[in-house]
Amino acid sequence: MNIPPNCDILTLPGYIRYDNIKMIYVIYSLDSAILNIFSHVPHIFILDQIMFFFTTIGKIGAVWIIITLILLFKKKYRDAGIITAAALIFSLIIINISLKPFIQRPRPYTENKEIILKINPPIEYSFPSGHTSSSFAAAIALTLMLRKKRISIIVLVAALLISFSRIYFNVHYTSDIIAGMFFGFLCGFGAWLLRKIIIKVFPESLFDTSKQGDNR
Repeated sequence: MNIPPNCDILTLPGYIRYDNIKMIYVIYSLDSAILNIFSHVPHIFILDQIMFFFTTIGKIGAVWIIITLILLFKKKYRDAGIITAAALIFSLIIINISLKPFIQRPRPYTENKEIILKINPPIEYSFPSGHTSSSFAAAIALTLMLRKKRISIIVLVAALLISFSRIYFNVHYTSDIIAGMFFGFLCGFGAWLLRKIIIKVFPESLFDTSKQGDNR
């Protein structure tokens, strides 16, 4: 299978070459097909407003930063706040500082001129999704730290809706979202695991281990 030489994904600048890589071509084809669906589906006003709300609270991880600050000011939940903050920082470093400028994938609307944006165009590159990564990093960290079913459902559903809003508004490809979910999970789980390691190696650490049988 030969990849068309004029395929936009092959024109990404720099060091990443996708020539003759079948999987990348398949992913690109699926991305384009899904993007085409969403760019031609009529938008409903109330759904636009709901999606706008979720995409807005996910900007720069705003909702997760607010939740983190609230937890940090409550002694009972300070550990959860610290780990959520760590997860968000990991996401920022991996996604926004490292992967986005390294991969430099253009946004969908820059490649498909038929797309009419309903929100302000993001200025960063497309892959992976920062909204998605920060949302899942925080949601996973909160789920693992708080161990409360209702809260876990709320934060995970919120993370999913924030992620979906980015496809809905045609500012991300589907693979951007999937990659963001993957890296977000790694950041959230990694921050939680780091806490466990620190407690084991340094029992007198800043984390609250006063509760017997703390399995968080």
